[in-house]
Amino acid sequence: MESMTWKLFAPIMLLLLVASPPSRACDCVNAHLQSHFCNSDVVTKAVFLREAERNNSVKGYEVKIKEVFKGGAWLSGIIFIDNLDGTSCEVKIDPTNFNKDYLITASGSSATGYLEASGCGVIRLWTELTSRQALGIQKAYKDGCSCEIISSFQKPCDSKCQQCKLDGHEEGGSQNQAENQACIPKGGTCSWQTIQ
Repeated sequence: MESMTWKLFAPIMLLLLVASPPSRACDCVNAHLQSHFCNSDVVTKAVFLREAERNNSVKGYEVKIKEVFKGGAWLSGIIFIDNLDGTSCEVKIDPTNFNKDYLITASGSSATGYLEASGCGVIRLWTELTSRQALGIQKAYKDGCSCEIISSFQKPCDSKCQQCKLDGHEEGGSQNQAENQACIPKGGTCSWQTIQ
């Protein structure tokens, strides 16, 4: 029976492999906004001004920094963002959305003087954040950076570790956590708290 099943499905599998081009998509993990905040060098509210080049070769955007939530005092005025042009993680901003407020998570430092944004990071119109997500960016997420947020598929560690598990099974569970909650340390462990 097993060999019969294999004989039936092998040609289909081969056809799928041959017919499908190799994936060149940016390999990202869907993460809670708090995880993006904690794992980024820079979190800022900024306005995309125009497409630009750095050193006459690296394409990206000039952004005007409006508010810095993480990353340091060097983030002020107009900063260049490398958008990873030509890679599978390239960031594209529709020019009709220039001059609008964005939440940007990126890597970068005062040593380089520019940011690097990826399609795996967060570049979202500020108006698309819930009011609690905006509060999380401003304070709550920073308070929870000692906690780890794990997916509903991951096995949690013992009861003394500092993890919050995304609940993907309960009706609206992970949506509520994504839009309204932060994983905050409390009493030697971490737990989901509604952002106030």
